Amino acid sequence: MTGNNWIIRGGTLVEAGQVRRGDLRITGGIIREEGMGLAGRPDHGELDATGRFVFPGLVNTHTHLFQVLLKGLGKDLVLGDWLNAAVRPFIHRMEPEDFYWAALLGLMDMIESGVTTALDYMYANGHPESMGQVIRAYRDLGLMPLVARGWSEKRVDFTTEKKTWEETGAVLKVVEDLERNYPDARIPLAPTALWAMEDSGIRQLEEFVRGTDRLVTMHINETLHDNRDSQERLGANVVPYLDSRGLLGPGFLGVHGVWLDREDMDTLAARGAGLSYNPVSNMLLGSGAAPVGDLLSRGVPVSLGTDGAASNDTQNMLEVLKMGSLLQKVAARDPRQGSAPALLEMATRLGARSLGLSERTGSLKEGFSADLFLFNPRTTGTTPAGDPVSSLIYASGKDNIEEVLVSGRIIKTKGGDLPIGKEQVMLKVWEISRRLVL
Repeated sequence: MTGNNWIIRGGTLVEAGQVRRGDLRITGGIIREEGMGLAGRPDHGELDATGRFVFPGLVNTHTHLFQVLLKGLGKDLVLGDWLNAAVRPFIHRMEPEDFYWAALLGLMDMIESGVTTALDYMYANGHPESMGQVIRAYRDLGLMPLVARGWSEKRVDFTTEKKTWEETGAVLKVVEDLERNYPDARIPLAPTALWAMEDSGIRQLEEFVRGTDRLVTMHINETLHDNRDSQERLGANVVPYLDSRGLLGPGFLGVHGVWLDREDMDTLAARGAGLSYNPVSNMLLGSGAAPVGDLLSRGVPVSLGTDGAASNDTQNMLEVLKMGSLLQKVAARDPRQGSAPALLEMATRLGARSLGLSERTGSLKEGFSADLFLFNPRTTGTTPAGDPVSSLIYASGKDNIEEVLVSGRIIKTKGGDLPIGKEQVMLKVWEISRRLVL
């Protein structure tokens, strides 16, 4: 799995709205050249992509990796009851290293489904070392650490007497320390939701990020409760309130957005803010369907997220692609909604844009990081592959995903090998889960 100089030869290069035959030359982890019959180089390895599709790596813009330890719990419940049954009681039993093993397994699940970039929304911070353990997992698998520091200012967890809320000022100092201690990592800011925050904290946050390229990501309008609480406490719905505080802009990524109205969508579009669409979680919790078509038509960059494994219950982005498309068709009763090209665009270019990485990843363009995967269409599920994009969105499984490259390095081989042995990780996660839950 070493080396980041390659020629990928003989494949079909696939992006949203564009399918072409060609070779790629990757030098120093960057796509440097596209063409037919590129000349070999002694310092470049070769990957034979004959009969295979080459896709940009998928971008997962929202998850909670620690929830890998909580799969299968608290099902068939609405959001608030689910949080109290499946998540909150167990967070306080977790030890720092538990977060490492959970993150490893969740990221492995993603990589096997073609993910090369993922944002973890890490709000279980009872131990100061927990964030570092998640960052360690990213590094060990060859991924760029993108770990958001989450927090709540209000007491929202009544399953414990432990203090689970934090002042925003203290959190901002923690973020600065994390940025210094982990210079290879990006540490977005992730206030849990407006119902967990105070006006003073939102003002502090806006002042902290003003004039910087820091990303803010936040759950918004997941259920009707969001606007009800915001109206009662702050005198406005969620989106107008955040806009009035100057927090919305290209560096803001909302999550869910199921209950957005026309004015909300107009505001997000005008400010250049993005939205992470998490269809599997929204369906499992019965929250509803985000108005993806209306958002895209306004120019809002809508991306895709798995959400945490406690409300999914996997980290498999291929499932998100298919469910994300089908949910839009059913919600609108219109088969034109949630088209396969639109979903691929959301999972690649728009995902990269939402994370401030639009000049780095999400495309097979020359000059971009070689974050990509090779797709073998010769499986029972995808044969015959009449259209590469439709095959990926509607028919694919992990058996189609062969080599996965990040910055030109193979982090998953054609045979399925990863930088760390899966059996070891799965065994450890089983042990931790039994300790937490039983």
